[in-house]
Amino acid sequence: MTANLQPALLARNGHTLKVLGIARISTVHQDAKSLEDQEQLYRKWLNENAGLPYKLTMIASRGSGEVLDRKEYLLALEYIEANNYDLALTEDLARISRRIHSQIFCELCEDFETRFIAINDHIDTGTDNWRLNAGFASMRHEMYNADTSKRIRRSLRNRFENGGVLGVQVFGIIKPLGAKNDSELSKDPEAQPIYDEMFRLLENGASYSEVADWLNDTKVELPPHARSKKWTCSLVTQLMHNPILKGLRVRNRKISKRVNKTGRHKSVAAPPEELLERDCPHLAFIEPARYDKLIKKLDEKNVKYRRKGTGGIDTRKNVSKKRTIWPGQHIECAVCGRLLVYGAHGQKNSLACSGALKYQCWNGTSINSEKAGNKIITAIEKEISSLKDFDEVLLKEIEKELKNSKSSASQRQRKLQTQQDANTKQMKNIMAAIRETGHSASLIAELKTLEATKAQLAYELSSSLTTTDLIPKMPSVEEIKTMVLKNMQSLAKNSQEFGRLLRQLIDRIVVRPFQHCDGGSPVLRAYFELNLASLLPHISGMESLSPALRKSMVVDLFDLPQREAFRTEATALIASGKNQREAAKILGITSTAVQRALALDKKMKELGITDPYIQLNEPPPENSKIKRHKHPRYKFNPVERPDQPNPES
Repeated sequence: MTANLQPALLARNGHTLKVLGIARISTVHQDAKSLEDQEQLYRKWLNENAGLPYKLTMIASRGSGEVLDRKEYLLALEYIEANNYDLALTEDLARISRRIHSQIFCELCEDFETRFIAINDHIDTGTDNWRLNAGFASMRHEMYNADTSKRIRRSLRNRFENGGVLGVQVFGIIKPLGAKNDSELSKDPEAQPIYDEMFRLLENGASYSEVADWLNDTKVELPPHARSKKWTCSLVTQLMHNPILKGLRVRNRKISKRVNKTGRHKSVAAPPEELLERDCPHLAFIEPARYDKLIKKLDEKNVKYRRKGTGGIDTRKNVSKKRTIWPGQHIECAVCGRLLVYGAHGQKNSLACSGALKYQCWNGTSINSEKAGNKIITAIEKEISSLKDFDEVLLKEIEKELKNSKSSASQRQRKLQTQQDANTKQMKNIMAAIRETGHSASLIAELKTLEATKAQLAYELSSSLTTTDLIPKMPSVEEIKTMVLKNMQSLAKNSQEFGRLLRQLIDRIVVRPFQHCDGGSPVLRAYFELNLASLLPHISGMESLSPALRKSMVVDLFDLPQREAFRTEATALIASGKNQREAAKILGITSTAVQRALALDKKMKELGITDPYIQLNEPPPENSKIKRHKHPRYKFNPVERPDQPNPES
């Protein structure tokens, strides 16, 4: 690049160049100051080549250039598509992304008439040959990346074969500070009796969960790599299947494979030829033959619990576990504060408290996710349809506040315009003084200051005009109702978009267990706040509408039994002089059902209640559905949560 850039850079507003600078470093091991160095490079280049006042907006990130769902990369795409920038500037294409996606970014800039320049790669979309340069540059960066990967892989294989590449050690293996070879590792003498007891328990038929409970009860220290705060079934399983326990170090059972769609990497089973093994008998906690026999026994015992799949293929393979369908990951248990999860009682569509599944909560009542979701959706649609218009006095106050906001913005514009006129007048006076007196260092310095002030004032005035134009008109209740109902009805109930909409309308759902006053299985009621105010634009004055668009709701996640569904009507008919047979004929039910409805009404009057369902604050004394608290592993352990909705409200 030369100082006389051809073609010259142009500003859309005619006076200030809006520049988007993109900087990136790959890992946490790189110096963060490198991002600052890249920004200074861009400023130096702009000072030499821009020829106009400029405003530089930086997107600086730390992460792999291969990853396409980085928030900074997506933000850069969003900024370009907003069509607000005159120039996108970077050190080289790899700062943005790798592979062909860097060329696609260049083409996106071209589509939105944003000039793109990569300084070190000599790419400028303002010239004719930029595509050829971009193609060679992206190919060169990819080749460098591949060569580096192969070199690192080759070095690590060689080091492992010579006893290196120690990594994180399992529980019971002592790694001295600065150790580089497995000959420097040793067993912790205090770990041997712990392993002996673990092997004994497993050989006698204990489960991994029982071993985890024993480790927690005896307060055995967690391994260094553990993310959880206590031993779990998963941790014990991983530990037992590590062949280092029999004195064998293994590497490359898994390899990393890039997912081209996102650029991220996933772990897959490595080909047999990639496997590396190294004997370290001084690290063994168990004889190899005994270890192999135990692992075979455990695998045969637990194979029935694995997912069978279809035709021998796991249907959930490579599917993210985090893509939970609503209302999953959105409902909390009021008893212990934990989330309800799918898979209760072996049913994939059933939701139950995760604490109950871990024997830390007695609320083992489950719900059908589809039925519960439909009941909540129906209640929301009914509530939205019944919304009343905003109070007219409130609307006038808000409209007044919005007008004041717009008036303030107009005053700000006039003030900026006055400052701009004064600045222009001062610049003319300085230039006249320079023509009259000749060169003066102080006058030149003052002129440069005034030029910088002029550019800043022009930018602020342009922003102020845009802000004023963006002030929206007041939304009506009917418009809000139409928008929400249309979106809810147009989206598939099992789609991620539908889940995001419901999460926007409902911050959290809390379920409480109830039991019918004459017995029966416990059921769940949902408590939540419907927040339509979340759909309003975030502008001063709009928050006054929030109370009118918030509603605390209670929804039964169960079907009413027949005796309760017809109780009110049956008692009214009997009170009007009808006999049970006549009442049954009118209601279309049996005489027995009428008798049960009357018996329920009598009991409710004796108890002095109007709601036949009574909230459970402790496990019912005798119930076939709630037995978790009777298991030897049970220990009630609630988690701290913010205040939950009041069931009485």
